[in-house]
Amino acid sequence: MTEKKIAVIGGGGKITTAVILELLYADAETPYRFSLFGRTEQKMVNTQTLASRFNAGNGRLEIAPTLEAALEGAALVLYCASYGLAPFEEYRAFGVQHGAYLMGIGERMTKLCPDAWLLVVTNPPDIPLAAVRLRFGLERVVGLCNASTFTQKVLAAFLDEDEEDVWPMDVGVNHELWYYDVLLREKSVLDSLKPLLLAQYDPALIVDDFHEQFPEWREGFLANLAILRETGFLHGPVGGCHRFRNLPKTRMSELMRRPNYADFERLLDPALTREQILRGTRRCAAEFPVYIARIVRSILRDEGARASALVLNRGALPHYPEDAMVQLTCRFNADGIVRPVPELPEFIEASLASRIRQNLLLARALAEQDETYLKQAALVFPERVDFAEVLPPFPEDGNAEPWMSLN
Repeated sequence: MTEKKIAVIGGGGKITTAVILELLYADAETPYRFSLFGRTEQKMVNTQTLASRFNAGNGRLEIAPTLEAALEGAALVLYCASYGLAPFEEYRAFGVQHGAYLMGIGERMTKLCPDAWLLVVTNPPDIPLAAVRLRFGLERVVGLCNASTFTQKVLAAFLDEDEEDVWPMDVGVNHELWYYDVLLREKSVLDSLKPLLLAQYDPALIVDDFHEQFPEWREGFLANLAILRETGFLHGPVGGCHRFRNLPKTRMSELMRRPNYADFERLLDPALTREQILRGTRRCAAEFPVYIARIVRSILRDEGARASALVLNRGALPHYPEDAMVQLTCRFNADGIVRPVPELPEFIEASLASRIRQNLLLARALAEQDETYLKQAALVFPERVDFAEVLPPFPEDGNAEPWMSLN
């Protein structure tokens, strides 16, 4: 099998390290070459050390001296860096976290790896990826958001079914998802499921290994049920989009625990088994690395695995532009993405219409480096904006988040 080069931008990070371990642990056949690029060399050395415990001779890890060296010849680029709102070369961020840096990466990819997939982990992934598509024509772009997997896990536990048999079919933007169907062994069960959830759901009855480690998600599902009770529609995990206010209080935030770099450094202990190391790395965003590795492996091995992610619309939602980024549960292959074409209820269409188009306007501001589109995007929801704020020139390091729910 041909060696698969993965450029890892943010190569010493917790999530990228954990993804590398997942790929090496689950797949001893594919020859991977990881080219790490990041700011802190010691963290990348630590990544190499941990990976050496999992390498069965199928992985090469190198620290790239430059961004260009990391990208050159890559089959896939995995971005999980924290660049912030600063400009990068001639690009401004226009209020989008890491927007300017991803524009610079997109430009380089057209020359160094034009056929590579670009997968973005850092929030918000969808707007900068749409901008990269608009400016440089890159087609293979995917935003990674595992919010829907938490719904899948809760529903599988509630129904006492295998997780791979339960698929909540989602549609939305980053951290704002609605479910137009739920499939159980490929048959729709949403209509019968909704009254059962409203009548019988109790976080204490959601018991399995995942929810013992991450109890916040069975608790947080109570907010989803509050929205279901009032609208008749099931929403994805609530929090990031900040559009719902004064939902019933849950214990979600107090239950949530995530590893820090000190926790990762403790995983370097040679006495730990590989399984003990993975138990530590999988605490990153509640098994986020497992979800990412599933999509990476499916693309590079042409497995056609199903997963929820942010993808170019490409006709899946005919009422929206082709280049809009939308979250859907798709199948991922080496040659492309197989998207569903759902028929959406009027309420879900109405809820998402302005958000999808607002995001595309902001992506156009970033792609064309034109502040006019930024102001248009902000005024899609004028009630969130003090009009005087959009009149002066937008600060070079300004944040659009107060105007728009990007995360």
